[in-house]
Amino acid sequence: CPLCSSGVESQIPDFLGGMVTLNCKKCDVELLASRAGSGVNLRIPKGNSRQVPSRIVELVRERLPKRPWPTHIHKSIAADLNLSNGVVSRAIGRLIEQGFFPLDDANSTEQAEPSDARESPS
Repeated sequence: CPLCSSGVESQIPDFLGGMVTLNCKKCDVELLASRAGSGVNLRIPKGNSRQVPSRIVELVRERLPKRPWPTHIHKSIAADLNLSNGVVSRAIGRLIEQGFFPLDDANSTEQAEPSDARESPS
């Protein structure tokens, strides 16, 4: 898988240009496998290349320490999960968008829930 680097298996039609769509068992991203002159090409379809599966986002969230984060935290998480730096960066961006790690709350000590799910004072 080009996203998580795990091996994928599929039956690709035995002719040049034969294609099959499949999902990676590790990260659940949709993949397109095609038979080419040089072997088999495996890629993420164009419309899905920026997606980060929810499972990957959750794995990244579990590994993020409390803020402030060390410089290049995405690189150490990427190495730990055997993912690309870009995928982990996009997952962190998605977590920030979802309110788990608000940009304006970098010195907060509690980051376990999205900001809109926190209880408001009575």
